[in-house]
Amino acid sequence: MEIDDIVMGLFIHLLIPALGLVAYLKVYLDLKKEQVSPFVIKGYFFLFFHYGGVLVVILTHFFWEWSGMASIGTMYLCSIAPIIMGVISFKLRYMFRQLRYHNILFWGGLVYMVLILVTVLILT
Repeated sequence: MEIDDIVMGLFIHLLIPALGLVAYLKVYLDLKKEQVSPFVIKGYFFLFFHYGGVLVVILTHFFWEWSGMASIGTMYLCSIAPIIMGVISFKLRYMFRQLRYHNILFWGGLVYMVLILVTVLILT
């Protein structure tokens, strides 16, 4: 394994998730300051987790080596994650106009669920 491969692997699998965690913590503090419900805070965790997972899978596919762990992550992102995001959007269906946080979470969950399901249907 060359040094470029090691640097790319560290970038994809350590730096990108760390940046996502920092971004989530900033949003978390804003949500706490606005006194948003715990459901929305947990929903944002899943939103960051799933979209970040998609980003890591895409970067792994194009710039690094595919592995069994990448396959397992992709299976989760294509099978279980759309259900979780669908439930989040369903529960926010009447609240998404309350705050911009609700609106972003509602549409983020809906878009994730629809795009992943359409992608899986096209590829199968």
